[in-house]
Amino acid sequence: MSRRRLRAAPKVPETLLAGFAQLREEMGVPAAFPDDVVAEAEAAVRAPVDPAGREDLRALAFVTIDPPSSRDLDQAMCIAPDGDGFLLRYAIADVGAFVRPGGAVDREAWRRGTTIYSPDGRSPLYPPALSEGGASLLPDGDRPAVVFEIPVAADGTPGGHRVFRAMVRSRAKLAYGDGAQVPHLEALGTALAAAAERRGAVEIDLPGQQVVPADTPEGFALALETRRPDEDWNAQVSLCANVAGAHLMLAAGTGLFRVLGPPDPARVAGLQAAAVTLGLAPPDAADGLRAVACCTGPDQAVLELRRSARQAVPTGAGYRAWPSDGDPPFHSAVAAPYAHATAPLRRLADRYVLDLLVELSAGRPVPPGTAETMARLPEVMGRAEALADRLENACIDLVEATLLRARVGERFAAVVWGVNERGARIQLREPPVRATLPGAQGTPPGSELQVVLAEADPARRVVAFRPA
Repeated sequence: MSRRRLRAAPKVPETLLAGFAQLREEMGVPAAFPDDVVAEAEAAVRAPVDPAGREDLRALAFVTIDPPSSRDLDQAMCIAPDGDGFLLRYAIADVGAFVRPGGAVDREAWRRGTTIYSPDGRSPLYPPALSEGGASLLPDGDRPAVVFEIPVAADGTPGGHRVFRAMVRSRAKLAYGDGAQVPHLEALGTALAAAAERRGAVEIDLPGQQVVPADTPEGFALALETRRPDEDWNAQVSLCANVAGAHLMLAAGTGLFRVLGPPDPARVAGLQAAAVTLGLAPPDAADGLRAVACCTGPDQAVLELRRSARQAVPTGAGYRAWPSDGDPPFHSAVAAPYAHATAPLRRLADRYVLDLLVELSAGRPVPPGTAETMARLPEVMGRAEALADRLENACIDLVEATLLRARVGERFAAVVWGVNERGARIQLREPPVRATLPGAQGTPPGSELQVVLAEADPARRVVAFRPA
C-alpha cells in the first residue's frame, strides 16, 4: 500500500509554511547535515568508482521516470522483448559504492533512517552531493548500480532472476506522463498488474494532495494531483524487483522483509458500508478490501475513504529480520513475501538488502555481520517511519484545521466507517475530512449523521465535532 504525500505549491500562505517549519522543529526532524558528513559525501562522489567486478551495461538504453522536480533518482529501467514476454533490467543506485562503513555519512544515515517529507520540502537521508549527484541515476554520465535482471512471461509471471553490480548510463530523465516513451513499459506494467491481481494483491493508491493558492478566506485550497497510468506501470516494475529479492532471501533463510498482516474484517465491512452510503461504486466482482480500493466517485471522497482503508489492516506493518520466531514473512497487500530494495537513496535498509542480494545471487556465502545488521534495522526503520507518519498526520491536521476554522458552528453531513474506544470514526461528505465523534460507538458503519463543527484550532491542530 503506497503512501502519497501532501505537497505545498509556491506562494501558499506564510502562516502555513511557518506551521510546517514549526512542526519539523518540534518533532526533531533532521535539518542540515553536519560539516563532516557533507565533506565526506563530496569527497566520495569525486573519487572514481572502481569498475572491477561490475558488468558493463552502459550500451543499454536505461531511462528513469520520476516526478519532474526529482533529482534523487533511485531506479532506471531497460525493457526488451523476450519471446512473447519481456526481459526486465532494473538498475538501482548503488549507494554502497559511495558510503564508507562506519564513516560520517554512514553514521548519519543510521541516525536518520529515511528521507522524511513534508508539504514544502524534505529532510534527505543522504547529503545532496550524493543523493542528487554522484549516486543518483541522472543522465549525465556513468553510474554504479545494482541491477535486477528478470525475465517476465507474457502473463506477468516472473522467471528466474539474478542481481549483480554493473556500470550503467541513463539516457533520459523522464517525468510521469512520458511513460509511453519507454519501450514496452505499458505492456510489462499491465501484465505485472494482472499477475498481482491473480495472486490477491490489493493496492490502495492515494493520489497526492497539494496545498494551492486560492481566492478563499484562508488563501489556499486542497487539490488532487493527477495520477497518470505510467506511475502505476512504474510501481509494478519496482514491486516485481522487490518481490524477486524477497524470494531470493527467503530461499537462503536470511534477510530483511517488509511485512503486513491481513485486513481486519470488521473494519473492511465498515468501509464497504460507508462507500455505499457515500455513493461510491466498487466493481461488482470485487469484494473485501479490494472493493474499497477500487471505488470510483468524487475524487476527494475516494481519497479519504482509501486513506481510511489503510487503517483497516492490523498493527504489525513494518520490517522483520529473518530468521526469527513465527511464520515466514509475508505482506498481505502484496500477497507475497516482499522486501524493500529499490529506493536506497531514500531508505537506509535498502542499501543492506541490495548488498545481500548481490552475494546470494552469485552463490557466495552470507557476509559476516549480516545477521546482526539486519536485526538492528527494524528498530531504526520503525523509528524513522513513525516520525515520518507523525509529521505527515500533523501537517494534514494543520491544513484541515486552518481550512475549517471559519466554519465553527456549521452543520455537516457525515458517514460512519468504523468505531474505536473514543467514538465513531466519521468522514464528512464535504469537505471529505475524517474525524472521531465522541460517544457514538454504537452507531453502525454506513450510518449517516449530522454533526456540528465544535472546534477548529490551527494552533493546536485540532478539529472536533459534536452530534447535531
